[in-house]
Amino acid sequence: MYITDIDEVVTLLRGKLEQYLSIKLKVDLSSSKKMICFAHDDTTPSMALNPKTGYETVKCFSCGFHGDIFTCANELEGLPINGPEWLTVTIPHLCEVLDINYSPGTLTVQDRERISLFKLAQDISDVLGSIPMSENDYIVERNWIQPYVPIATISSEELIEKLIQRGWDAGYVASTNLVNTRYSSYFGNDKITFSIKDHAKRTLGFICRNVNYKEVGIPKYINTPESSIYKKNQALMGIDVAYRDAKKYGLYIVEGPGDLMQLYRLGIKNAVAVCGTAFTENHLLHLKQLGIRKIYLNFDWDQAGYAATHRVLENILKSTSGFSVYVVSAPEDESVEDIDDFLKDKDDAADYLGLEKVSAFNWQLKSFSDSDTPDVICQKMVPIIAAEETGVKRELLIKELAQFTTVSSTSITADVSAIRNNKFSEKIEKIKSSTESYIRSVEQDPDNVRAHMASHEQSIEVIEKEFKTDSIGINYQLARFDAMQELRANASDDESSASFKMNYFKEFADNLNGGMSWASGALMYVGGRANSGKTATCLMIGADVAMSDENATVIIHSTDDSYEQIEPRIKTNIYRMYDPDGVKLSIGMVVQPKLNLREASEDHRIAFRKANDLFKDLIEKERLVIIDSEDGATLSTLERNVRYYRMRYPERKILMICDNTHNYLDFMNMEQSSRMTMISNQQKNLTVKYHACMIATAEYRKNMPMDYSKIKLPVDDDLADARALMYRPNVIWHVYNDMHDRKEHSEIFWKDEDGTIRPRLLLHFTKNKISGFKDKLVLDLDPTTVSLKSITPENALLEAEDFRDLKSSGYVQSDGKKVKYVVADEYED
Repeated sequence: MYITDIDEVVTLLRGKLEQYLSIKLKVDLSSSKKMICFAHDDTTPSMALNPKTGYETVKCFSCGFHGDIFTCANELEGLPINGPEWLTVTIPHLCEVLDINYSPGTLTVQDRERISLFKLAQDISDVLGSIPMSENDYIVERNWIQPYVPIATISSEELIEKLIQRGWDAGYVASTNLVNTRYSSYFGNDKITFSIKDHAKRTLGFICRNVNYKEVGIPKYINTPESSIYKKNQALMGIDVAYRDAKKYGLYIVEGPGDLMQLYRLGIKNAVAVCGTAFTENHLLHLKQLGIRKIYLNFDWDQAGYAATHRVLENILKSTSGFSVYVVSAPEDESVEDIDDFLKDKDDAADYLGLEKVSAFNWQLKSFSDSDTPDVICQKMVPIIAAEETGVKRELLIKELAQFTTVSSTSITADVSAIRNNKFSEKIEKIKSSTESYIRSVEQDPDNVRAHMASHEQSIEVIEKEFKTDSIGINYQLARFDAMQELRANASDDESSASFKMNYFKEFADNLNGGMSWASGALMYVGGRANSGKTATCLMIGADVAMSDENATVIIHSTDDSYEQIEPRIKTNIYRMYDPDGVKLSIGMVVQPKLNLREASEDHRIAFRKANDLFKDLIEKERLVIIDSEDGATLSTLERNVRYYRMRYPERKILMICDNTHNYLDFMNMEQSSRMTMISNQQKNLTVKYHACMIATAEYRKNMPMDYSKIKLPVDDDLADARALMYRPNVIWHVYNDMHDRKEHSEIFWKDEDGTIRPRLLLHFTKNKISGFKDKLVLDLDPTTVSLKSITPENALLEAEDFRDLKSSGYVQSDGKKVKYVVADEYED
């Protein structure tokens, strides 16, 4: 692999100085960075690699020689240090010595000029780095001594003389404006000059602090003018130091070089300075490209700094999404106006790192005055929320705004959705218009189809940029990651934030907890034969969540049954949960109370009224929603309801109970397997799109063989259209009813008070990407109430084994309705 980019190879060579000197001097510098100076007649090692520059330069403490790999190559081998031959001779020779595969392309005049500017800027920076900071009284007084940024005082005349010694032409140096212009100089005995580098450690330009700016009446800081290598709206001083740490820990953005020097002195390396220029959208875009996602704004703590912070948050961040932004609050000492003054006499990084950091959104909220009404605040803040690309982050901001203004989350969500929907519609119309124009162009001029295609792609790119769609690539992925971590951190006090509370069938919830969230983005399929009890099980789970979890809405969608058929089963279940040891409320009592409660006890009539009250309360609080087959047996019917309740209650968890997946009337024009694949995909998409959980029943294959002689637990392949259904869900479990499958041969059942055997259901988990639980839960089904009661698998196993032993010994037999004990007759007369 050959390197063809000249900038890349120059950066690479600068980092190879230690290796180059080891080869040329035939010494091992890996442990000791000292060596005999090759620039004068040295007898003791007086030259050393400079750790302040990452060992990219050397300095002799005897003769004063200093320089990078190119300066050393000039001294050791007489290689050109600048000019055209530096490109054509020096760089290729060093690449050959260091075994770097370099294949230079054809360089334009602009390329050569840019490379020459980089080289000159680097040489100037090396000169600054060779001057000890400790010898500068002003730097010592300001406490700016740190190992990362070259800063020094040097007159422009002395600097040019040193550059001439390095082979530069004085006329060329003057023409670059890197040292001075007709109006300003960036070097002088009354100035402190700082180097500005990019993330690749290439020197771009300089900024100087005029020590006597107040007396002379000149600006405090002056930057070198823009050039082909230095763009003020992109450059950030210290990004070469902060780059790696900022990707992990976030980036502090401060105002001036003095602020930055104090942070670096205390070892806080993840910081940069804007250096007297406005912080722009281009700065943010550059940080995005570097993979920096979190920033801490810390402009001066005065009125001007406050205004600058407000401008960045209100204008810049609104147009550049994908950042987690915080503002560093001022210390308690109100007399301190900037970081430089605050930290000048401090030696502990904790003094700065301990300052309060307020989220950008919260900072903006606090900036409103008492006279600003909630509607004015929402009018300004809702567009900021709508501009946020990730749904999780929007949800967090909506909650924050609702708490601040006391306006309901529902209203704010509706306004945010309206803005986003309008923007989406406008974008679609523009794309349609562009596409129609493209089609007409091709029809009228088919010979130039490639040109039309390129024009259309450019048009689409402009539209995408206008509407700031940023849902592809690392920036969107990291923004969504950060939002999710913030959501989890905020929800850490709520034990059920990733699950549903279930007070009755606790075993179900307990065995799904402890892994991935099953309250959001989770799809579960429940398999079982017809009339095995799978619908009863799912309705019981839904009723339990509705009763137990105040922060959940349960939506039951039946494609088989009507409301009239569903409602009684819900009522008997919720009463059983309300009073597990109370009287038994049968389905008949709920469906025909006048007939079936006539001879019943007063306790039964009280239970009936209580069940009605409980059911109505759940409906009124919108914790239970029932959609029946008359409302619509399509997924679009379900989605309309889910969308409504998600917008109405953005902070609630939503559980969908769907019975039955195979009866949805969607995609009826497709072949069955493809149809079920589409339905499964749609079901999964609903859980992700609306941050919900779905438990859906599914049928088994028709005409499955029955073997009454032994228990055969179901497997995923038993599902009808199994290949279409088994890949999308997070969890699959099956309801096995031994009485239903094996009739009088059944061994798994329970007996009521009359001795009648009743179904005992095994919930057999075969796939579980949520918690990994793959075992069995056991429920006793009471057909008279269609309610269930949980029992331990251990007790169920013991009872089944006892019955099997008695049966095999001939002591008992079953007719599928009751257990009959066989009477011994061998002792009878």
